[in-house]
Amino acid sequence: MKINQEKCVGCGQCAVYCPMSAIEVVNRKAILNEKKCVNCYNCIRNGCPVKALEVTELQWPYTLQESLSCPTGVDEKSGVSGRGTAEMKTNEVTGRIGHGKVGICLEFGRPGTGTTFYDVEKACKCLGKHHAYFEPLNPVTYVMSNTETGEIQEDVKPLFVLSAIVEALIDADQLEAVLEDVKMLAKEVDTVFSVGVSSLVKEDGSTYFDETIEKMGLSVYPEGKTNVGLGRPLFDFSKGEQR
Repeated sequence: MKINQEKCVGCGQCAVYCPMSAIEVVNRKAILNEKKCVNCYNCIRNGCPVKALEVTELQWPYTLQESLSCPTGVDEKSGVSGRGTAEMKTNEVTGRIGHGKVGICLEFGRPGTGTTFYDVEKACKCLGKHHAYFEPLNPVTYVMSNTETGEIQEDVKPLFVLSAIVEALIDADQLEAVLEDVKMLAKEVDTVFSVGVSSLVKEDGSTYFDETIEKMGLSVYPEGKTNVGLGRPLFDFSKGEQR
């Protein structure tokens, strides 16, 4: 996006709503720092009294930046809004995570912090070491040059986005080794990230990650979002197909 300097009156309203502090008012004009801007359009959605904020046509890889940063955007391949991924959170519909498996999700960046794909690649390589299966309907997976090692395409690595989600599937017995490596990863990246794990529930009410989490002394926040897939066919795990 850009700021039309002829229209701008320097009210500063856009700067207030920018989650990356990419806009500042200088000499009664709003100035955009293009290196910080992630094309989330939060400033535009909250309105400019003189309509000085303008959407510009983006070229690759900045179209990816928009899809990962703008909450109203829809990913072209997955058809999912926001950051373009919902597979792990809709497992009762997709059946991605079966018995003996654990889904792992590393969510990089936050408003005010953001992330580059240099750091996202470090996470992908971390999981790739453990032969993780990367979720195919995920924007991060789309831009991998090698889905076995987790390497990201060269033209995408410098891209700065509001946030990005790495989503993969591992064997349950690999979880401890993966989480130990993720602990080390936290010391190597220049951003923040959260870790999510998911599995089916066993007949005794436990999950495939309970024992590992307890053994490692990790804190669990079970209030995490769960999508229930209302109105969609449920997955029949006994048959391996949708009901």
